[in-house]
Amino acid sequence: MEHEIRKQNLQQLRLEYGESFRRALAEQGLTPEEFSEQSKIPLTVVEDHLSGKLRFLGEVNNICFRLNKRLKVELID
Repeated sequence: MEHEIRKQNLQQLRLEYGESFRRALAEQGLTPEEFSEQSKIPLTVVEDHLSGKLRFLGEVNNICFRLNKRLKVELID
């Protein structure tokens, strides 16, 4: 049960982060391809971030779960 809750929280976090990243790109008038080219971040990595497939949030999510907290990731100015 705990594992499923953590898994759901992590998926939601990844999707929220991806959407925040997508909005930031749109505000700058950039496509993922343009951002990749300008930043030198491989397009596959950019696409993983946008789609919610990135892996690095798992440990942070576990810490939050153990503290009975929810993490919010937002790109801000």
